[in-house]
Amino acid sequence: MNTWKISHRLMAGFGLVIAILLGMSIFSVYIAQGIDAALSANSTQNAVIQRAAINFRGSAHDRSIAVRDAVLAPTPQLRDKEVQAIVRLADFYAESGKQMQKALSTSGAVPAEVAPMVKAIQEIEARTVDTTQKVLALVQAGDRTGAEALLWAQAKPQYEQWLAAINQLIDFEEKRIIANNSTANHEAKQFSSVMLVITLLAVLIGMATTTMVTRSIGSEQGAYDAIVLAVGHDEFRALGGEGVRAFGKPEASIVYDVKYVLPRDAVDGRL
Repeated sequence: MNTWKISHRLMAGFGLVIAILLGMSIFSVYIAQGIDAALSANSTQNAVIQRAAINFRGSAHDRSIAVRDAVLAPTPQLRDKEVQAIVRLADFYAESGKQMQKALSTSGAVPAEVAPMVKAIQEIEARTVDTTQKVLALVQAGDRTGAEALLWAQAKPQYEQWLAAINQLIDFEEKRIIANNSTANHEAKQFSSVMLVITLLAVLIGMATTTMVTRSIGSEQGAYDAIVLAVGHDEFRALGGEGVRAFGKPEASIVYDVKYVLPRDAVDGRL
């Protein structure tokens, strides 16, 4: 490197800094993609599935209360009101089910554990809805005793199983959301640390390059018997006559300007 021109030394030093900055940019894109993947999974899949499951739980819970109230209703009017509430809650459940199915089919890879949970919910839902219809049929037929017996023997435990299955899915999605958030937070912290290290490294390399070039220039000053300007580099014009002559030995060197870079009175000879 001692034979390099000043411009080459500067280019090498700053080229290295640019390479570090380029590496930093590539690393930044990689980290940003990881953070985006984690947060996107939460927003497009995990949170949607969890929200739908929470809606399931609300619908199933409220229907369990409504079917009980329908059995205990003192008048046909109050009974019909509870039946209408059950229908409305079932429609809300079905709409939430569409949202869940859309998230499962369009938001990328879904963990293998999700499908069995969803299937279990659908199976217990079908049994519970069937039992609910039987309870309501007995009530409407005037068989309140039979309705109460079926309510306690089958409907109540089935609603409990239904809610438990839904809660299992909600808890699973909650863990996934927390894990993805933790991943995003970890990568963000890692990004900050690495960026700080790389920035400090770039600053140190820049300082080292500047010091090295300055010392190399200083070490060459006063070292030559004669200085021949054979190329018209702008560096020589910037140095001027005194700057160029400083590379020669004091009181015993000459400056010969082949390319007419410096003024005539600043050199000892020209072609």
